[in-house]
Amino acid sequence: MTLQTFSNTEGVAKGPARPDIEPAMLNVPVAHLRFSTRSRTAQNLLRRPHPQAVPTDRTPNAPLSVGVVRLDNIGDHVLGSGFLKGLRENLANASITLFVTKKTVPLYSACPYIDHCVVLQGERGVECHPELRPFVGKFDLLVNPRFAHDYYGAATIVRQLAAKRSITFSQVDDQTTQHYTETLAAPLGVHVAEYANELVQHLFPGSQHYVPETWKHPIDRLGVEIKLSQQGWSGSDLVLLAAGASAPHRVWPEFRVMGLIDEIVSSFKCHVMVVGARGEQRRYRTLARRHHPRIINGLGIFSLPQLAACCQMGALFVGTDSGPKHIAAANGLRVVEINHMPASMESRICAAWPTGDNWAAYGVENVQVRPAGLFSEADIIAGKTIAAVTENQVMQEVDRFLRR
Repeated sequence: MTLQTFSNTEGVAKGPARPDIEPAMLNVPVAHLRFSTRSRTAQNLLRRPHPQAVPTDRTPNAPLSVGVVRLDNIGDHVLGSGFLKGLRENLANASITLFVTKKTVPLYSACPYIDHCVVLQGERGVECHPELRPFVGKFDLLVNPRFAHDYYGAATIVRQLAAKRSITFSQVDDQTTQHYTETLAAPLGVHVAEYANELVQHLFPGSQHYVPETWKHPIDRLGVEIKLSQQGWSGSDLVLLAAGASAPHRVWPEFRVMGLIDEIVSSFKCHVMVVGARGEQRRYRTLARRHHPRIINGLGIFSLPQLAACCQMGALFVGTDSGPKHIAAANGLRVVEINHMPASMESRICAAWPTGDNWAAYGVENVQVRPAGLFSEADIIAGKTIAAVTENQVMQEVDRFLRR
């Protein structure tokens, strides 16, 4: 397991470039530090004096150093982003360090609420993290904001960091919560984005309500405009389509994707741009061979902050239950969600199937399109349910949104 960090203070880049993270993924004027935890640079960073926080009536004995461990997926980070704003507004002078994985660190390249972002690599849930040794005992407060089962091994990080105070949501039959000094009961029946506010209210009673958000630099928007103009876009309505997902059973099949694209461009004078990770280029090979002036192949060409900029420029987002859906909603874009959970199984939705209304696009007009018919859980896992959502089903909702 290796450790890297970047500081979110403006300035000239320090140290060598980080080969594991593409420049386009960060693309921001911040100082980036790469080091081994045994280096003098690391020790100086850890010992750097920080302005003393001034406790307020809301935050008596305010912590001076706060760590947040967030090892889950992109959508979880976006939905929980309000917690970081709540921390910063209540602890204006505290040093806030975020522990994340390589796949989610680009989300935070322009985040104004954190001082340092530590990138953890290696197997999740391992019992020993020697690279974290310099951070042990450095935090007054350590928080794992994840409300669901700790599949990602955040508790092993928390246990080793040994903060004076550590908090997470309690879980039934999850022994990892014993590594925290206190646990918070996770309320049932609320949207996932509301758990961030539950934590903020627990720490700072009377705080305002915080909603999901993403962060980007002006250069991210400029980069998107340049890339889109190169692809022939001239300002017409832009429909973003993201049919991939981290879980295979949530991926909409290629033949469905291409069928929907053809229907949209034949019915509306808009551009359709397919967005997603570079690895999805192998999944949608037909797209690379399809040449149409209003179809844009955006797979692998945008960073996460640039995707957020795309969403601000878009007219509609169409996609599966995945991170890009939540990025779109956080930027005010209406959402047509292609959902893998059959309506016939609505009453059986549980922690094993984190989907449904409580996972829908938050704060924007949205609709979930689901497969019709009777299916088993084995069908869901095999991807049969997501494949059963037809182009016509999705197109009905796209038509309803775009004709307004």
